[in-house]
Amino acid sequence: MTHLTTAATDVGGATFVSRLLGFFRDILLAKYFGTGATAEAFVVAFRIPNLFRELVAEGAASAAFVPTLGAAQTRHDPARWEALVRTLVTTVALLLGVAVVGAILAAPWLVRLLAPGFVRDAAKWELTVTLTRVLLPYLWMMGLVAVTTSALHVLQHFRVPAWNPALMNVGMIVACLVWVPRVPAVTGMVLVAVSILIAGALQIGLNHAALWRYQVRLRPQLDWHLPELRQIQRLLLPRLFGAAVYQLGVLLDTVMASLAWIVGAGGVAALYYANRLIQFPLGLFGISMATVSLPTLAHQAARQELDLFRTTLLVGIRSVTAVMLPAMVGLCLLAQPIVEVLFQRGAFTVASTQMTSWVLQWSAVGLWAFAVTKLLVNAHYALHDTRTPVRWAAWGLGLNVVFNLLLMWPMGVGGLALGTSLAACIECIGLWRHLERRVGPLDRTAWWTSLRRVGGASVLMGGWTWGAWQMVTPSGWGLGCVVATSVLVYLGLARWWRAEELAWFVQRLSKRA
Repeated sequence: MTHLTTAATDVGGATFVSRLLGFFRDILLAKYFGTGATAEAFVVAFRIPNLFRELVAEGAASAAFVPTLGAAQTRHDPARWEALVRTLVTTVALLLGVAVVGAILAAPWLVRLLAPGFVRDAAKWELTVTLTRVLLPYLWMMGLVAVTTSALHVLQHFRVPAWNPALMNVGMIVACLVWVPRVPAVTGMVLVAVSILIAGALQIGLNHAALWRYQVRLRPQLDWHLPELRQIQRLLLPRLFGAAVYQLGVLLDTVMASLAWIVGAGGVAALYYANRLIQFPLGLFGISMATVSLPTLAHQAARQELDLFRTTLLVGIRSVTAVMLPAMVGLCLLAQPIVEVLFQRGAFTVASTQMTSWVLQWSAVGLWAFAVTKLLVNAHYALHDTRTPVRWAAWGLGLNVVFNLLLMWPMGVGGLALGTSLAACIECIGLWRHLERRVGPLDRTAWWTSLRRVGGASVLMGGWTWGAWQMVTPSGWGLGCVVATSVLVYLGLARWWRAEELAWFVQRLSKRA
């Protein structure tokens, strides 16, 4: 537990800073672009490369690269392992280069597919096509980052890759502060897109420098006879398909949100801002735990240490539950003041706040399921089981479509968020039950004890949060005080109930202090 939680804390610390920078970035985007046509054009244009970044950084690619690179590192000498890394980087660069060029040429058709509602607005549609073409090279960059990040994870080096996402936020912040106020809105958004490409190049450079410290020299190399390439191909394609099914659910929400005559104008941007707030707790510890647990789970599965495998997985689930449950309660209760304080200024109006907070409340319903599903998917991948995650991801996509169609008419864009949350909860339960049939049941006594303690503390914290907000003056300072005291109340209650999931966190802070 100490190894995982220590690494997760390191990754989570970098993620925390990145998320803070991301909040500042989104505050600036909301101020200058609000939920208007320019903002919606950017959200749709960035959807493909950003979803690919999430796919390769947090899911399918790392789940295929890490086990193979880890096994190769234990079997072969460093020179052979370095040759494998070089070949992977070169292969990915060539394949994605061709794909990106094709996507740039097909950009108008991609926009029609992703946002059919934009066709009614010629200016918005043309801007979306332009931004899509500018941003697609970021997809190629993230492919290279995925391979080098996986190599660093195999070397048990998590810190540099964890800081990479912060570079994109810094680049966009600089663009918003320096360029956007001085040029028309459309030009300013194009410059924001250019800043993302600059950040992508810097991410490649940082990973390259980190590998250099381990005496890994990257240069073009192709060796088609390496058996690991065939193994990666067998592992990667099903994983990419499974992860792509999940990402299709995100794209589906974007497509339906573009239908402004059903969900209301600004729905695409509202989904984006709400998702950014959901990603803060999810990325801070949920994705961090899934990332650092994968190498350990892969090694334990390879050695058939199923008892340790179950223990490692349950530690991850209990840890993310201890963070996600109170986060769910807090986001549901404070959705409107959070959105108002963070975003409501400039072009981001009161109507924008109401729509975004409505989406945020229903997105928070699925926060725990989003985090635990990532752990369960990685656990299946560590067992070289690619079919189960794909099957349940397909079920989740189908349920997402059904729930969205049922809920978008009475609830607007909030129905899309609730539909995604409900589908994620069902998918999570299905993955959990299948995994227990494969490796045996997790320690149910420990799990239910943990859930009672963490759940009870979260409910009582929610009572405090609601009461405290009624007593303070609505403002940024008032919201900050309510959030800070709610965290202290939760930590105090969890410690009183002896919740083990938070003990390591307190110890870690004490050691750093």
